[in-house]
Amino acid sequence: MNSKLLSCKLTTLSLIREADQFGAVFKPSIKLRSQEYKTLLGGLLSIVIYGLSFSYFVYGIYQWQTNQILPGIVSYDAVQESQDFQTGNETTISFTPRIDSSAAVNPFNKSAVIMIALKYLFVDGKATKNFTRIPIINGSLLQNNMEIIINSTYHQEYYTIITDCMPYFLESDEQCASNSTIKQFWSQNNIMSYSFYFQQYNTVDRVLNNISKQYFMVINQEQTFYNQVYIKSTLTQADYGLLFPDVYNYQYISDVSQTSQSLNIQTFTSLFQVPIYVIFAVHMDMLQTQQNIQFPNISQVLADIGSIVSLILFLSYIAILLNQKGLEEEAKQDIIKMFFPTIDQIEVKKNWYGKVLQVHNPITKQQFEVKQYKDYYQKLNDIAEQKLCFANQIFEMSRLQFAIQKLIGKEELSKYRDINLKVTLQAIKNLVVDESQPFQFRNNNQITPAQENSKGESRIELRDDKQDNILTEQIPKQDTTVEQVKQQPEEKRELIQDVEIKYEYDETDFDLICMIRNEF
Repeated sequence: MNSKLLSCKLTTLSLIREADQFGAVFKPSIKLRSQEYKTLLGGLLSIVIYGLSFSYFVYGIYQWQTNQILPGIVSYDAVQESQDFQTGNETTISFTPRIDSSAAVNPFNKSAVIMIALKYLFVDGKATKNFTRIPIINGSLLQNNMEIIINSTYHQEYYTIITDCMPYFLESDEQCASNSTIKQFWSQNNIMSYSFYFQQYNTVDRVLNNISKQYFMVINQEQTFYNQVYIKSTLTQADYGLLFPDVYNYQYISDVSQTSQSLNIQTFTSLFQVPIYVIFAVHMDMLQTQQNIQFPNISQVLADIGSIVSLILFLSYIAILLNQKGLEEEAKQDIIKMFFPTIDQIEVKKNWYGKVLQVHNPITKQQFEVKQYKDYYQKLNDIAEQKLCFANQIFEMSRLQFAIQKLIGKEELSKYRDINLKVTLQAIKNLVVDESQPFQFRNNNQITPAQENSKGESRIELRDDKQDNILTEQIPKQDTTVEQVKQQPEEKRELIQDVEIKYEYDETDFDLICMIRNEF
C-alpha cells in the first residue's frame, strides 16, 4: 500500500514538473561569464530600435488618453413606429426679427407687443385646447418643452403659430402696441430669421455639442408662412469600457428637415379664429438614426502599438545577422590563434571598404604578398570553421581516444572511467599526493598520513569496516616504478596499482588543461 502511494506521489510530482512552462535552458558561455556575443554596433542598434519602440508606445498611449484615436462607428437608420421624445428646457426653435435700423419696429418688444407666439398641441391631427404662450426673451421667441409622441395608436405633435397681440396672453410687464406702431410695423419690410437647434455627439470630448441652422422668412398681412418641420432623433450607444464594455445611451435631436410654402391668410383663420402670419407644424420623423460608437480599449491600443513596434523590431534582424557573422569570425580567429599564436604579429592594412593593401610583420620586419597571405589565411579559416562543427569535435575526440588507447592499452584506459576527485570541505590540508609523505588508506576512501616505523618503512593499513580487521602491508619508503610493480606478487601488484590510480589524480586536476582565465 505504501509503495503504491509513493508511486502515485512520484507520478503526480513528475506530471507537475512536466507542466512547468518556465524551464530554463542551459547556455554554454562563449567566453567567461558571457553567454551572448555582443558588439558596440549591436548596442547602438538596440538603443535606437527600443528607443523608437518606447517612443511610439508613449505616443500611442497619449493619443488614446486624449481621444485622438478614431473610434469605431456603426450608424444606420431604422424605422421607429413608437417614439416618445421630450426636449425639456432646451430651445428647439427660435424666432428673431431682422432689425436693419434703429427706426425699425420690433414686434417682440415687451413694451409694445405686436405679435405673440402660441404653441398648440395636436393629437391624431386634431387641435386640442391645450396651448401655451411662447415667451419673449431679449426681443426673440424661444420655443422649448415639447413632448412629441408617436406610436401605432397615438400621434402627438405641436403647431407653433404667430398671430396678433392679445392682452389675455400678456405678462404683467407686457402690453400690446398702439395702432400707430402696428401700422408703422406693417409698412416696413419685415424679415424674420428662425433657427432650429439640435445636437451632435463629439467623439473627442465625449459630449453633445449644440448646433443650429438659421433660415429666413418674410411676413406680411396677406399671406401665411406655412412650414412643416420634421425632427429626426438619434440614439447613440457609446462604449467607454477600459477593458470590458461600459455603455452609455444618448438620445437627442440630430437633424431637422422642413418643407415651407406661402398660403392665403384666410387658410387657417377658420381654424384658429384669428389671423395667422406664421405656422410651424412640428412632427417627429419615423426614421431614427441609431449609432454605435466603440471607443478603443486598452487591448486594442496595445495591439495597434504592438503591430507598429513589431515592424520597428524587424530591424533588429539586421543586428542579429551582424552579430552572428561577428561571432563566427571571432570564434574562428580564436581557434587559429590557439594553434598559431604568432599570427597576431602580422598586421594587415585595409582601405575603407575592406580591401587588403599590405601585409607585414613589424617585429621581424617581413612583408608578405597580399594574395599569398589571403590564400593562406583563407585555408586556416576554412579549417577553423570545420573545427567549430559539433560533429567534427566528436570525431576529433574519438581519434584522441583511439590514440590514447593505443599508447596505454584498452584495459588501462577503461580504468580511468572510474576515477573520481574527492571533495574536500576542510581547508586544513590540500589533498595532494606528496611522494615524500606516504599515506595509509581505508576502504571508505578516507586518507590519513601513514606513520613511519623505526626502520624507515611506511605501513599501509587496510581496514575492513564490516569485520573491523586491519590488514597491514610494509612498503619500502621509495618511489615505485612500473617495472617494480610488475615484479610484485599479483595481490600486492593490484594494491600498488590501486594506490597509483586513486592518488595520482586529485582536485587540482580539475582545471589542469583548462584555458587560463586571462585567455577567455
